[in-house]
Amino acid sequence: MTFQSEEGNEDRTNTQNSIIEHAWQLANDGKTQQAEQLFFQALAEDKTGNVLPGVIKFLVSTGQIKKADLVLDQSVERAEKSEDFILHINSLTIKGQLLQMQEDYAGAQDMFEKTLVLEEKLDRPESKAFIYENLGNIVFIQGNIEAAEKWNQKALDLYSMLEQFEGMANQYGNLGIIYHTRGDLSNAKRMYEMALELNGKLGRLEGMASDYGHLGMVYNARKDFIRAQEMYQKTLEINKRLGRYEGMASDYGNLGNVLHASGDLTKAKESYEKALELAEQYGLTQIHEIISAQLEKLQD
Repeated sequence: MTFQSEEGNEDRTNTQNSIIEHAWQLANDGKTQQAEQLFFQALAEDKTGNVLPGVIKFLVSTGQIKKADLVLDQSVERAEKSEDFILHINSLTIKGQLLQMQEDYAGAQDMFEKTLVLEEKLDRPESKAFIYENLGNIVFIQGNIEAAEKWNQKALDLYSMLEQFEGMANQYGNLGIIYHTRGDLSNAKRMYEMALELNGKLGRLEGMASDYGHLGMVYNARKDFIRAQEMYQKTLEINKRLGRYEGMASDYGNLGNVLHASGDLTKAKESYEKALELAEQYGLTQIHEIISAQLEKLQD
Protein backbone atom coordinates (compact mmCIF):
# COMPACT_ATOMS: atom_id res chain seq x y z
CA MET A 1 0.00 0.00 0.00
CA THR A 2 1.20 3.51 -0.78
CA PHE A 3 0.50 5.89 2.08
CA GLN A 4 -0.63 9.25 0.80
CA SER A 5 -0.62 12.74 2.18
CA GLU A 6 -3.30 14.88 0.60
CA GLU A 7 -0.97 17.85 0.41
CA GLY A 8 1.69 15.94 -1.52
CA ASN A 9 5.40 16.61 -1.25
CA GLU A 10 5.67 20.14 -2.62
CA ASP A 11 5.74 21.82 0.80
CA ARG A 12 8.64 19.84 2.15
CA THR A 13 11.78 21.84 2.78
CA ASN A 14 15.02 21.01 0.98
CA THR A 15 16.43 19.89 4.31
CA GLN A 16 13.60 17.42 4.89
CA ASN A 17 13.96 16.10 1.34
CA SER A 18 17.65 15.45 1.89
CA ILE A 19 17.06 13.74 5.22
CA ILE A 20 14.31 11.48 3.83
CA GLU A 21 16.38 10.58 0.76
CA HIS A 22 19.36 9.69 2.94
CA ALA A 23 17.15 7.70 5.30
CA TRP A 24 15.79 5.57 2.44
CA GLN A 25 19.32 4.97 1.17
CA LEU A 26 20.30 3.69 4.61
CA ALA A 27 17.15 1.54 4.79
CA ASN A 28 17.89 0.03 1.38
CA ASP A 29 21.43 -0.75 2.57
CA GLY A 30 20.01 -2.62 5.56
CA LYS A 31 20.98 0.04 8.10
CA THR A 32 17.48 0.26 9.55
CA GLN A 33 18.39 1.69 12.95
CA GLN A 34 20.26 4.63 11.42
CA ALA A 35 17.48 5.10 8.88
CA GLU A 36 14.87 5.19 11.62
CA GLN A 37 16.78 7.90 13.47
CA LEU A 38 16.80 10.08 10.36
CA PHE A 39 13.12 9.48 9.63
CA PHE A 40 12.19 10.60 13.12
CA GLN A 41 14.52 13.59 12.86
CA ALA A 42 12.62 14.71 9.75
CA LEU A 43 9.30 13.99 11.45
CA ALA A 44 10.21 16.15 14.45
CA GLU A 45 10.79 19.10 12.11
CA ASP A 46 7.63 18.47 10.04
CA LYS A 47 4.74 20.85 10.67
CA THR A 48 2.16 19.71 8.11
CA GLY A 49 2.39 15.92 8.02
CA ASN A 50 4.12 15.75 4.63
CA VAL A 51 6.95 13.64 6.07
CA LEU A 52 4.47 11.37 7.82
CA PRO A 53 3.69 9.04 4.86
CA GLY A 54 7.37 8.16 4.41
CA VAL A 55 7.85 7.48 8.11
CA ILE A 56 4.80 5.21 8.27
CA LYS A 57 5.82 3.40 5.07
CA PHE A 58 9.26 2.75 6.61
CA LEU A 59 7.79 1.49 9.89
CA VAL A 60 5.35 -0.80 8.09
CA SER A 61 8.07 -2.12 5.77
CA THR A 62 10.18 -3.03 8.81
CA GLY A 63 7.25 -4.72 10.57
CA GLN A 64 6.79 -2.01 13.21
CA ILE A 65 3.00 -1.72 12.94
CA LYS A 66 2.44 -0.84 16.60
CA LYS A 67 4.99 1.96 16.40
CA ALA A 68 3.31 3.23 13.21
CA ASP A 69 -0.03 3.28 15.05
CA LEU A 70 1.54 5.19 17.95
CA VAL A 71 3.16 7.77 15.66
CA LEU A 72 -0.16 8.38 13.90
CA ASP A 73 -2.08 8.68 17.17
CA GLN A 74 0.47 11.23 18.40
CA SER A 75 0.18 13.16 15.14
CA VAL A 76 -3.63 13.23 15.39
CA GLU A 77 -3.41 14.44 18.99
CA ARG A 78 -0.94 17.17 18.05
CA ALA A 79 -3.15 18.31 15.18
CA GLU A 80 -6.26 18.45 17.39
CA LYS A 81 -4.47 20.55 20.00
CA SER A 82 -3.04 22.97 17.43
CA GLU A 83 -6.26 22.97 15.35
CA ASP A 84 -4.11 22.34 12.28
CA PHE A 85 -6.57 21.09 9.65
CA ILE A 86 -3.96 19.95 7.14
CA LEU A 87 -1.93 17.95 9.66
CA HIS A 88 -5.15 16.52 11.09
CA ILE A 89 -6.40 15.45 7.64
CA ASN A 90 -3.05 13.93 6.66
CA SER A 91 -2.81 12.02 9.93
CA LEU A 92 -6.36 10.65 9.78
CA THR A 93 -6.00 9.72 6.10
CA ILE A 94 -2.83 7.71 6.68
CA LYS A 95 -4.33 6.14 9.80
CA GLY A 96 -7.30 5.04 7.69
CA GLN A 97 -5.00 3.51 5.07
CA LEU A 98 -3.05 1.66 7.76
CA LEU A 99 -6.24 0.26 9.28
CA GLN A 100 -7.35 -0.85 5.80
CA MET A 101 -4.08 -2.71 5.41
CA GLN A 102 -4.70 -4.39 8.77
CA GLU A 103 -8.24 -5.31 7.57
CA ASP A 104 -9.83 -3.23 10.33
CA TYR A 105 -12.46 -1.88 7.97
CA ALA A 106 -14.76 -0.43 10.60
CA GLY A 107 -11.83 1.52 12.06
CA ALA A 108 -10.71 2.65 8.61
CA GLN A 109 -14.23 3.83 7.78
CA ASP A 110 -14.31 5.86 11.00
CA MET A 111 -10.99 7.55 10.11
CA PHE A 112 -12.09 8.49 6.59
CA GLU A 113 -15.46 9.76 7.80
CA LYS A 114 -13.66 12.01 10.30
CA THR A 115 -11.34 13.17 7.50
CA LEU A 116 -14.34 13.99 5.34
CA VAL A 117 -15.83 16.25 8.03
CA LEU A 118 -12.61 18.28 8.00
CA GLU A 119 -12.34 18.26 4.20
CA GLU A 120 -15.85 19.69 3.90
CA LYS A 121 -14.57 22.82 5.65
CA LEU A 122 -11.69 23.21 3.19
CA ASP A 123 -13.67 22.18 0.08
CA ARG A 124 -10.79 20.59 -1.87
CA PRO A 125 -12.49 18.52 -4.61
CA GLU A 126 -9.58 16.19 -5.40
CA SER A 127 -9.02 15.40 -1.74
CA LYS A 128 -12.73 14.74 -1.23
CA ALA A 129 -12.78 12.43 -4.26
CA PHE A 130 -9.90 10.46 -2.76
CA ILE A 131 -11.84 10.05 0.50
CA TYR A 132 -15.07 9.10 -1.30
CA GLU A 133 -13.14 6.46 -3.25
CA ASN A 134 -11.66 4.94 -0.09
CA LEU A 135 -15.02 4.95 1.68
CA GLY A 136 -16.57 3.22 -1.32
CA ASN A 137 -13.95 0.48 -1.25
CA ILE A 138 -14.26 0.00 2.51
CA VAL A 139 -18.03 -0.28 2.68
CA PHE A 140 -18.06 -2.60 -0.35
CA ILE A 141 -15.72 -5.00 1.45
CA GLN A 142 -18.10 -4.85 4.42
CA GLY A 143 -21.00 -5.82 2.14
CA ASN A 144 -22.84 -2.49 2.00
CA ILE A 145 -23.37 -2.35 -1.77
CA GLU A 146 -25.76 0.64 -1.73
CA ALA A 147 -23.33 2.79 0.26
CA ALA A 148 -20.46 1.66 -1.96
CA GLU A 149 -22.35 2.83 -5.05
CA LYS A 150 -23.09 6.18 -3.42
CA TRP A 151 -19.45 6.86 -2.48
CA ASN A 152 -18.00 5.65 -5.78
CA GLN A 153 -20.50 7.75 -7.75
CA LYS A 154 -19.56 10.81 -5.67
CA ALA A 155 -15.90 10.14 -6.40
CA LEU A 156 -16.63 9.70 -10.11
CA ASP A 157 -18.58 12.98 -10.23
CA LEU A 158 -15.66 14.91 -8.72
CA TYR A 159 -12.98 13.20 -10.82
CA SER A 160 -15.09 13.95 -13.93
CA MET A 161 -15.41 17.61 -12.94
CA LEU A 162 -11.64 17.77 -12.45
CA GLU A 163 -10.98 15.81 -15.67
CA GLN A 164 -8.87 13.44 -13.60
CA PHE A 165 -9.03 10.53 -16.03
CA GLU A 166 -7.16 7.97 -13.96
CA GLY A 167 -9.55 8.50 -11.07
CA MET A 168 -12.49 8.26 -13.48
CA ALA A 169 -11.22 4.95 -14.87
CA ASN A 170 -10.88 3.54 -11.36
CA GLN A 171 -14.41 4.56 -10.46
CA TYR A 172 -15.93 3.12 -13.64
CA GLY A 173 -14.22 -0.14 -12.73
CA ASN A 174 -15.48 0.02 -9.15
CA LEU A 175 -19.04 0.76 -10.26
CA GLY A 176 -18.79 -2.12 -12.72
CA ILE A 177 -17.93 -4.47 -9.88
CA ILE A 178 -20.89 -3.14 -7.87
CA TYR A 179 -23.33 -3.72 -10.76
CA HIS A 180 -21.75 -7.11 -11.41
CA THR A 181 -22.23 -8.08 -7.76
CA ARG A 182 -25.91 -7.20 -8.07
CA GLY A 183 -26.24 -9.32 -11.19
CA ASP A 184 -26.80 -6.30 -13.43
CA LEU A 185 -24.56 -7.53 -16.23
CA SER A 186 -25.60 -4.89 -18.78
CA ASN A 187 -24.57 -1.96 -16.60
CA ALA A 188 -21.50 -3.82 -15.36
CA LYS A 189 -20.39 -4.33 -18.97
CA ARG A 190 -21.01 -0.65 -19.74
CA MET A 191 -18.88 0.47 -16.79
CA TYR A 192 -16.04 -1.96 -17.58
CA GLU A 193 -15.99 -0.78 -21.20
CA MET A 194 -15.81 2.87 -20.11
CA ALA A 195 -12.95 2.02 -17.74
CA LEU A 196 -11.20 0.13 -20.55
CA GLU A 197 -11.54 3.05 -22.95
CA LEU A 198 -9.94 5.47 -20.48
CA ASN A 199 -7.22 3.08 -19.38
CA GLY A 200 -6.40 2.43 -23.03
CA LYS A 201 -6.04 6.16 -23.75
CA LEU A 202 -3.88 6.56 -20.63
CA GLY A 203 -1.73 3.53 -21.48
CA ARG A 204 -2.49 1.92 -18.11
CA LEU A 205 -1.79 -1.69 -18.98
CA GLU A 206 -2.59 -3.09 -15.52
CA GLY A 207 -5.94 -1.33 -15.58
CA MET A 208 -6.65 -2.67 -19.06
CA ALA A 209 -5.81 -6.21 -17.93
CA SER A 210 -8.27 -5.86 -15.06
CA ASP A 211 -10.97 -4.46 -17.35
CA TYR A 212 -10.58 -7.25 -19.92
CA GLY A 213 -10.71 -9.78 -17.09
CA HIS A 214 -13.93 -8.30 -15.75
CA LEU A 215 -15.46 -8.28 -19.22
CA GLY A 216 -14.48 -11.92 -19.55
CA MET A 217 -16.46 -12.64 -16.39
CA VAL A 218 -19.50 -10.85 -17.81
CA TYR A 219 -19.40 -12.78 -21.09
CA ASN A 220 -18.81 -16.04 -19.21
CA ALA A 221 -21.88 -15.35 -17.04
CA ARG A 222 -23.86 -14.78 -20.23
CA LYS A 223 -22.49 -18.06 -21.61
CA ASP A 224 -20.94 -16.19 -24.52
CA PHE A 225 -17.84 -18.36 -24.30
CA ILE A 226 -16.21 -17.14 -27.51
CA ARG A 227 -16.20 -13.50 -26.33
CA ALA A 228 -15.19 -14.55 -22.81
CA GLN A 229 -12.22 -16.43 -24.24
CA GLU A 230 -11.24 -13.36 -26.29
CA MET A 231 -11.28 -11.15 -23.19
CA TYR A 232 -9.25 -13.56 -21.05
CA GLN A 233 -6.75 -13.98 -23.88
CA LYS A 234 -6.27 -10.19 -24.04
CA THR A 235 -5.74 -10.11 -20.28
CA LEU A 236 -3.19 -12.91 -20.55
CA GLU A 237 -1.26 -11.11 -23.29
CA ILE A 238 -0.97 -7.96 -21.15
CA ASN A 239 0.08 -9.90 -18.05
CA LYS A 240 2.72 -11.73 -20.07
CA ARG A 241 4.05 -8.40 -21.28
CA LEU A 242 4.16 -7.06 -17.73
CA GLY A 243 5.67 -10.26 -16.28
CA ARG A 244 2.79 -10.65 -13.81
CA TYR A 245 2.97 -14.36 -13.10
CA GLU A 246 0.08 -14.45 -10.64
CA GLY A 247 -2.12 -12.71 -13.19
CA MET A 248 -1.00 -15.13 -15.89
CA ALA A 249 -1.85 -18.12 -13.68
CA SER A 250 -5.32 -16.70 -13.02
CA ASP A 251 -5.82 -16.01 -16.72
CA TYR A 252 -4.92 -19.57 -17.70
CA GLY A 253 -7.33 -20.78 -15.02
CA ASN A 254 -10.12 -18.56 -16.35
CA LEU A 255 -9.44 -19.72 -19.90
CA GLY A 256 -9.60 -23.29 -18.65
CA ASN A 257 -12.99 -22.63 -17.06
CA VAL A 258 -14.38 -21.13 -20.27
CA LEU A 259 -13.02 -23.94 -22.44
CA HIS A 260 -14.39 -26.49 -19.97
CA ALA A 261 -17.83 -24.87 -20.02
CA SER A 262 -17.84 -24.76 -23.83
CA GLY A 263 -16.96 -28.46 -24.01
CA ASP A 264 -13.36 -28.21 -25.27
CA LEU A 265 -11.91 -30.48 -22.59
CA THR A 266 -8.53 -31.00 -24.24
CA LYS A 267 -7.71 -27.29 -24.41
CA ALA A 268 -9.23 -26.74 -20.97
CA LYS A 269 -6.80 -29.31 -19.54
CA GLU A 270 -3.89 -27.60 -21.29
CA SER A 271 -4.85 -24.20 -19.81
CA TYR A 272 -5.28 -25.64 -16.32
CA GLU A 273 -1.89 -27.33 -16.54
CA LYS A 274 -0.21 -24.07 -17.56
CA ALA A 275 -1.88 -22.33 -14.62
CA LEU A 276 -0.77 -25.10 -12.28
CA GLU A 277 2.80 -24.92 -13.55
CA LEU A 278 2.98 -21.18 -12.85
CA ALA A 279 1.35 -21.62 -9.44
CA GLU A 280 3.91 -24.26 -8.47
CA GLN A 281 6.84 -22.25 -9.84
CA TYR A 282 5.96 -19.04 -8.02
CA GLY A 283 4.41 -20.42 -4.84
CA LEU A 284 0.86 -19.28 -5.59
CA THR A 285 -0.81 -21.52 -3.03
CA GLN A 286 -4.41 -20.35 -3.37
CA ILE A 287 -4.38 -20.51 -7.17
CA HIS A 288 -2.74 -23.95 -6.99
CA GLU A 289 -5.57 -25.24 -4.79
CA ILE A 290 -8.29 -23.81 -7.04
CA ILE A 291 -6.76 -25.12 -10.27
CA SER A 292 -6.09 -28.55 -8.77
CA ALA A 293 -9.78 -28.79 -7.86
CA GLN A 294 -10.79 -27.72 -11.37
CA LEU A 295 -8.53 -30.37 -12.90
CA GLU A 296 -10.12 -33.03 -10.71
CA LYS A 297 -13.60 -31.97 -11.88
CA LEU A 298 -12.42 -32.08 -15.48
CA GLN A 299 -11.06 -35.61 -15.09
CA ASP A 300 -14.27 -36.80 -13.42
